[in-house]
Amino acid sequence: MGSSNAGFGIEGFSVGAGTTWRDKECEKRFAFQLAIAGGLNDAARMLFLDLDAVKEAVSNLAANEATIEAGLALAAEAAEKLAEAAKVGEVPSPVNPEPNRGPISNIPGY
Repeated sequence: MGSSNAGFGIEGFSVGAGTTWRDKECEKRFAFQLAIAGGLNDAARMLFLDLDAVKEAVSNLAANEATIEAGLALAAEAAEKLAEAAKVGEVPSPVNPEPNRGPISNIPGY
């Protein structure tokens, strides 16, 4: 809820206009505060979860949890494959046998 107004004036003459408006999210926040003050915790919880910012945060949290779960599943699969490869001696060496010397290695004589 809020109001807006504007005006213009010169000597001997002025004009003004104003309006009020209602914001649904603001009304929800106000109702949430009243519900808390009145001890209506279940109603307050429902009003809180109906706020757009809270809905977005919960949605983002759910998406992040799904991403984390997928990453953990991939890591578990990779660990399982490495364990199987270690049993038969096929684990690749993490060390490069020929170290990268950078651009200087392309110069003859080095």
